Amino acid sequence: GSSANDYVYQFDGTKKNNGSGSSYGLSSTTNDVVGVALDLDSGTTTLTIYKNGSSLGTMYSSLNSGITYLPNVGDINSTSNLKGIFNFGQDGTFAGNVSAGGNADSNSYGNFKYAPPAGFLSLCSANLRFS
Repeated sequence: GSSANDYVYQFDGTKKNNGSGSSYGLSSTTNDVVGVALDLDSGTTTLTIYKNGSSLGTMYSSLNSGITYLPNVGDINSTSNLKGIFNFGQDGTFAGNVSAGGNADSNSYGNFKYAPPAGFLSLCSANLRFS
């Protein structure tokens, strides 16, 4: 969250961008499922965070759509055993850490703990558009 193209959701319930932080949603804890919906198609690029299937609201909007976005989990304090397991639709149990929800995207792909937001798709080759 220290530069203009860093967008961070911190597990204490704050968001951070360009060195500035503010309150955003509720804090997260062990076995919470944090979902990320990045909309690059609607014309107004937005980033929304979900906690256990419930939207925390739009985190940031009017993002730069001309850059590459990379998901990351980290513990800057190194005081806990923070572990992040990413699920782009391939494993709704997060490596056996939670019960699978059996939810697919609107194209019937993926396995998610919670239903993906309407219009959002799992990251798989079947959902990619090729020109």
